[in-house]
Amino acid sequence: MGIAFCICITHREHLSPLGKVYFASLRLAVGLVCVGAGLILGCQWLGFIPDARLVESRARSARCETLATISATMIQSGQWSQLTSILRREVDRDAGLLTAVVRSHGGRVHADSGPHDEAWRLSSEDHSVQVIEVPISLGEGPWGQIEFAFVSSDDGLLSRMIHHPMFRLIGFFVVTGLGIFFLIVARVLRLFNAVQVVPDRVRSALDTLAEGLLVLDESEKIILANRAFSDTVGVPSEQLAGKHAGTLNWICNDHHGIDDYPWSRAIRERKPQTEQMLRYRLQDDRECIFSINSAPIQATDGRHRGALVTLRDVTHMEEHRAELETMLAMLRSSKDEISRKNRELEILATQDALTGCLNRRAFCPSC
Repeated sequence: MGIAFCICITHREHLSPLGKVYFASLRLAVGLVCVGAGLILGCQWLGFIPDARLVESRARSARCETLATISATMIQSGQWSQLTSILRREVDRDAGLLTAVVRSHGGRVHADSGPHDEAWRLSSEDHSVQVIEVPISLGEGPWGQIEFAFVSSDDGLLSRMIHHPMFRLIGFFVVTGLGIFFLIVARVLRLFNAVQVVPDRVRSALDTLAEGLLVLDESEKIILANRAFSDTVGVPSEQLAGKHAGTLNWICNDHHGIDDYPWSRAIRERKPQTEQMLRYRLQDDRECIFSINSAPIQATDGRHRGALVTLRDVTHMEEHRAELETMLAMLRSSKDEISRKNRELEILATQDALTGCLNRRAFCPSC
């Protein structure tokens, strides 16, 4: 993973603009996760976060002391069967407690919770069993001790790291924090880049244009929409920013697919697209016709970073043109009708209506 990270750093200049944003987001996310993990470890070192294992050890010691006191009282009164029942009940209730034994100084076992030889053998061979011994004193002096065998968590460095609450907390924070920080930072950087691409003074200047204008990034998402376009489509510029240009209410026909927008061709073919007509459905279900010019945006390093799209509202012009075409079609139809009537009149004037033979006007037009 480290080698791959170094290779990414070495070749980051060859990344696309979007890839550079994600790469920078990953670096910042890693930095934030490291800072957060350091703060957690600092809190642990200063004692602000309690050590779960130490708390567990202290709880076990206090519990053993309490059972030792109860055992001393029962030993004095000779309640051996009740003491055995208490020890067995404690073992059954606590899965971490393997066995408990009351033993006198001579080594004789007076009460126990069950077989304990195996637990004592494991405690002497490895660290899988933790033994706690609490002395029992009666009125005349030391009498013996009560011995407890607990399951020990001290079974190797790797296992301790896996099961240690602090390392599990840090592991969870690193995995989830890296993903969450990456998404947040990437979003912030993309918005920041969008703001930096078009300064406020340029935005104000573009808002004065009478034609609609869109500035798109390389993924065809809207970086800026000027006021003319926003007013025409009835959507605020803030809501248009960040949207994919192709997801707006364009009306596509059979000859114009959703992947064949003028700006898409301009970015894909890296050459301007002029006078492309597109219909747009407004919020009140009316249709608006735009004459669209698209040109790729070239950065100072020669790479294409998106497209500049101008949209001229030609709805009234197109409607007027349609009306003129309708009128011309009517005139052509009237002309054809007049020609047909003139032909009929000519036939009536030059031919006999009964026989169809040519009359004297056909041979002598001046007669």
